[in-house]
Amino acid sequence: MEESNTIQEQMIGNASVSTSEPTPTPTHTPTPTPEELKREQIRKYYMELQKQNYTKCIEVVMNQTTYSREEAIAGLEKYKGNVVLVVKEFLGIPDKTEPESSGGSLNQKRYGVIRNFMDKAASSYIKTQERNKIMNQIMERQKKLREESLQANTIVSSAEPYTEPSTEPSTQQ
Repeated sequence: MEESNTIQEQMIGNASVSTSEPTPTPTHTPTPTPEELKREQIRKYYMELQKQNYTKCIEVVMNQTTYSREEAIAGLEKYKGNVVLVVKEFLGIPDKTEPESSGGSLNQKRYGVIRNFMDKAASSYIKTQERNKIMNQIMERQKKLREESLQANTIVSSAEPYTEPSTEPSTQQ
């Protein structure tokens, strides 16, 4: 028996096959071509690499967090294999890839801040003016009331002479 180096024999598992004995093949399936066999071998190789990488990612997540193997796998499935996002979720760091609600360019945000500031200043100014107007009206009413009470006192005092109240107790009884 001699060792053969064909792709077909490597796929079987590097088995030693004698060149004198043909390998039995089923009659209903066609024999794959060497190109198909090579593609299949490459596909299996890359599948094995992906499994190894996935296992390494699971180990990294487990080392960086306190997740169990199942939790690490669930996190990697949630974030499509992104280890950094799984660890950020564990640490409670928000994901900045989510679009902001305000949107717009930096200049639009700046002008938005300026507009909001000016709107607040204008509304504050209007409220202050209304408050001052009401205060002036109240002061005018109080001034009128004082003037009216002074006029009423002068009318009464002109009819009766003014006498100071005595601080001594009266002795009349």
